[in-house]
Amino acid sequence: MAPESVLDDEYETPADIWAFGCTVFEMITGKKVWDCTGINDPLHLLCKIGMQSPELHHDKLSKQAEDFLNKCVDRDSHSRWTADLLLNHPFLSSDNNDVHQRKRKELKLVDLCNSTELKLLTNKRRRKIVERC
Repeated sequence: MAPESVLDDEYETPADIWAFGCTVFEMITGKKVWDCTGINDPLHLLCKIGMQSPELHHDKLSKQAEDFLNKCVDRDSHSRWTADLLLNHPFLSSDNNDVHQRKRKELKLVDLCNSTELKLLTNKRRRKIVERC
């Protein structure tokens, strides 16, 4: 829950960006943004969210990832980045995209090699394709 939702009962698009940042942090690190260990009272956690900035430092985060996440969880909802701005952040538009593009091509080739369409090709053509796999 975004701080503005806790403090002002306000829920607009920036709160979704906050939630997205928390989700990305958890996906990368395997840890929750807010350590709830020993917190039995939900109101205590809400006060923590409403009054404190999250600690987004983790060994698994690159500097770009950390910056991206900080843009998502800016406590000021008016200065928190929008989805359009985040889509152009170096964390998403960096060399990581080249890696993803290569993986997609490799997966397409593997899919082709395992497809039933391959069985319909001539033996000679099939051998050439399988060699590439």
